[in-house]
Amino acid sequence: MEQPDGSFETRYWKPTFLSVFGEDGQVEFVLHGADDVTAEVLAEEA
Repeated sequence: MEQPDGSFETRYWKPTFLSVFGEDGQVEFVLHGADDVTAEVLAEEA
């Protein structure tokens, strides 16, 4: 992530996907999300 001073900060993301099925059993659409897990990753590395 770019900072105001032009430097970059490393961020870690955990993506999630959820398929939504129609009545016919076919995928109608996919929901996508991403959680920022930077704090957890850095805590594990410490």
